[in-house]
Amino acid sequence: MFKTALLNVSRRKDSTAMTIIITAIAVLAVILILAISSCISSGLKISEERLGADVIIYPYTARIDETEFLYSGIAQMVYMDKDVIDGVLPEEDIERITPQFFLQTLPGASCCSTGKEYRIIGFDKATDFIVSPWYDTSTMQKDDMLIGDQAEGKDGMLMFLLGNTFRVVGTLAPTGSAIDQSVYIDINDAREIAHARFTLEDEYRKFDESQDLSKLVTCYLIKLRDGVSPDDFVQRVLDNGINANISSISATRSALSDQMANLAKILFAFAIVIVLLACLALYSQFKNLTGKMQREIGYLRSIGLRKKDVLRMILIQVGAMSFIGGLIGGILGMVLFKPVVTFLQSLMVLPVGSRSFGTDILWVAAGVIFSLIIGLLSSVGPILRSVRMDPTKAISEGEV
Repeated sequence: MFKTALLNVSRRKDSTAMTIIITAIAVLAVILILAISSCISSGLKISEERLGADVIIYPYTARIDETEFLYSGIAQMVYMDKDVIDGVLPEEDIERITPQFFLQTLPGASCCSTGKEYRIIGFDKATDFIVSPWYDTSTMQKDDMLIGDQAEGKDGMLMFLLGNTFRVVGTLAPTGSAIDQSVYIDINDAREIAHARFTLEDEYRKFDESQDLSKLVTCYLIKLRDGVSPDDFVQRVLDNGINANISSISATRSALSDQMANLAKILFAFAIVIVLLACLALYSQFKNLTGKMQREIGYLRSIGLRKKDVLRMILIQVGAMSFIGGLIGGILGMVLFKPVVTFLQSLMVLPVGSRSFGTDILWVAAGVIFSLIIGLLSSVGPILRSVRMDPTKAISEGEV
């Protein structure tokens, strides 16, 4: 019975190929959508746990907002005087505050010459609370560097950043935030690079020779004491007349969560439409398939095969085609995951959590299970009608 079912799958090549293609497309779309939605949700959760700050202060001259500052990894070199916070912050509400100094690599500036631009974040090891909970920064020496989960490189590798050589001493765990696309060096190393590289009379000029880079920062990240409202804190600082942008990270995260929730709704609606169209197409395919098998079913029934035996044979055919389609669709979904996410990130800020080979295997398995379910649901009607048909009528009306 099993062999006969598989022979039928290979014999009816056109019907089999079309069924597999429809199933693969449905699984590809659904698994890709679910995997992206899951990773976005994971990215938001991880970034909330790992980012650690409640408030961000950054220059008016920035051409990006706080959402892009925190989540996009866009490398923008904007600076403000570090004294901009003097006299305007309610010190009693602050638990920790740390400065950061941003630089940007040039295309092809890494050791691997990938052409990718990296955000270089100079951080103050003495006050940092963003990186230090996850890596012992006190062990870092001059010209040591940490890299984000999505930055190219590995421990011990030498990387060239803006004409300077750094040694990778650690890779940070994925966060779903800009940390993943950034590299971290000591803030004094970053300022030295900036002074050497960007006081030149060239297209990359950023500073005057007279400027004291030790007094410049790109942003301040603030962790508030328990019970202090970030929104209230931001409003008090604004009322004190700070000469910079200030924003509540929790409010930013909430707005981003709402945006991602709306995106998820659109993706799920699209997935539902795909599933319904696939089920209709598969129903038509299976109806056509069982119609072509009527004479064969009639002969099998006339020589004594029971209804449940014929039913089992057809279900094996359906299961084989669904399995192949689901496997192909699931694998294609995982292959296309990164290019699709990269495309979406080029259109909008999209925090994405980590994925692993094990996770990909689970998604492929889920795709196969999904394909078997829609295959069964779409075929049950045509199969039951064919099995219940009178053998004599099936032989006289059917085709081989």
